[in-house]
Amino acid sequence: MEVLDFEKLKTGLHTTLLSRIDLEKLSSVDDGKARRAVATMIQEIVGAQNVPLNAMEKDRVETDLLDEVFGLGPLELYCGIQLYRTSW
Repeated sequence: MEVLDFEKLKTGLHTTLLSRIDLEKLSSVDDGKARRAVATMIQEIVGAQNVPLNAMEKDRVETDLLDEVFGLGPLELYCGIQLYRTSW
């Protein structure tokens, strides 16, 4: 049985996610609502692909992908700060 390559899996999920997101519509929605919508989409994609992930792995995939879409990606882990957008 092949060992699951977590980073390869995330890359595939990220590609699928980006193909389904309407970035223009997403930018017009408040951040909390947008994050919840994208989190739901991630859960649906993971479920549809029947990838054998435990709850901790699913949570990590969701967190990582949300960080990539809304934040600094893998740098979020090291920043330890919450970034807020401001309009000028």
